Amino acid sequence: MRKYLHPELVLYGLVRMSFGSGRFRRTKWVFIHWSGPKVPMVKRGQWNSVSHGMDQLLSTFGRYHLEMTSITHAEDTDPPKVIERIKEIIISDGDHDEDMFSLGAYLEALREEREAVCQELHVVDTGPWSFDESVTKLRAEDGPINWLLCAIPG
Repeated sequence: MRKYLHPELVLYGLVRMSFGSGRFRRTKWVFIHWSGPKVPMVKRGQWNSVSHGMDQLLSTFGRYHLEMTSITHAEDTDPPKVIERIKEIIISDGDHDEDMFSLGAYLEALREEREAVCQELHVVDTGPWSFDESVTKLRAEDGPINWLLCAIPG
């Protein structure tokens, strides 16, 4: 996903991060609001003004656990950094053991998802999909995609 965080765009995204395997798998959803460092000030204001609407639009498909807003540095979306933010939230909510939400548990779940998708789909459908279809595919726990970015035309 990081390679699509264009420095001249404001983007909104949803990321599915699963941890663990089998019946112990836990899935967390992350809302991302990217504000590229080279977006002209007027465009930034116009595109940022729809933040609440994008938040509502993406949350209508289900709640998310972490909101990362006004990100301007791509490295802030590195999996270890996002996992640390998730751990801060879930531990404070009394959720599961902290070790369950680790980079290793995330990579194991990602490998398991990839294998399941490859077995089920001999060729991954690459679209084009409507916005609703894309979010539905993202929301499928073992679906073929685990992130989505949206831009405002203009």
